Amino acid sequence: MEILIKIIIDAGMIVGIFSGIVIIKLSAKKKAHSVFLVVLLMALSFSILHTTYIRSYVESAVGNSRLGYEPTILLFGPLLYLYIPAIHTKAISFKRVMKHAALFFEFFALMVILNVLHKSDISLEVARNIDFCLWAISLLQLGFYIHYIKGKIRVYENNIFEEFSNTTNKSLSWVNYYLYIFMGIVILIITFHSIGIIHNLPISYESFYALIISLSVFIIGYRGITQKPVVLSFEAAHTILTEGDEILTLKIQLEAYMAKNKPYLNSEITLSDLSAKLIMNRNELSSLINQHFGINFSAYINKYRVEEAKELLARTGSLNVLEIGYESGFSSKSSFNAAFKKFTGLTPSEYRKTISI
Repeated sequence: MEILIKIIIDAGMIVGIFSGIVIIKLSAKKKAHSVFLVVLLMALSFSILHTTYIRSYVESAVGNSRLGYEPTILLFGPLLYLYIPAIHTKAISFKRVMKHAALFFEFFALMVILNVLHKSDISLEVARNIDFCLWAISLLQLGFYIHYIKGKIRVYENNIFEEFSNTTNKSLSWVNYYLYIFMGIVILIITFHSIGIIHNLPISYESFYALIISLSVFIIGYRGITQKPVVLSFEAAHTILTEGDEILTLKIQLEAYMAKNKPYLNSEITLSDLSAKLIMNRNELSSLINQHFGINFSAYINKYRVEEAKELLARTGSLNVLEIGYESGFSSKSSFNAAFKKFTGLTPSEYRKTISI
């Protein structure tokens, strides 16, 4: 088991570096979101390297280091926080980056001072208390970023579902999950420290920390490679439409256009595209769909696609389910299945079986 854990840890460290290189290669223009993700992967890899190899080397070279705190974790929240506006092409100033990274540099300098300059003066009990305080501050920092990132993701996701019919690889909900994972790591380490302080027991969490960070690297690397940047070139605004002849005219115009031209068969149709074709104000069209159909743009388009798929499933036996999904305007099997089940309560395959009985 120890050998397997070591292999996973070493693989995570290597994959983090390799994924960073791949993301740089794929992003020819070195876009900001790619830079932040590459730095995050490199930070994760360095954290693994430091925890498993560098620390033990330094201890053998300069003497026993009593502090086990890993300051690199202070970069995880800031990098994910800055990644979100960067993913939809908002410029991030160097001053803003340094502001969010300041706590890491302060703690890194503190660790150098405590470990190198005063290593012999720190007792085990004092070291434990210092470690406990440093990890507790990290927990507060992650809690702060979780609070603000959730708000940013909520706004981002609303804009995505209001503008795009195809949201595949555009969602950022995975960012929240990883902040909670990092917070869970810190909580467990603080728990270990509390047990050690209360019962005066030696504690060792290096392998546990490195293993979780390594597993995180695999999926963060994958999400970084598949994540699509999103250009939001509009100013989101809510227009209140009241019932009347004008609203009825807009609804009739929209439904007639959808029935005749079937724009939903284009897997990449956006709200801006549709409003241009209808010669209608974008925000008015958005409000029309939200207020008078009770759904967002993505759901509105997918509802038409599901109806198209139901017709194809009923009358076309030569096409398989995936082909019907593509013919109906869906861009992937997963998005087809999810939308179809949302509106019918069945998967496409289950629906086909019910109509063939």
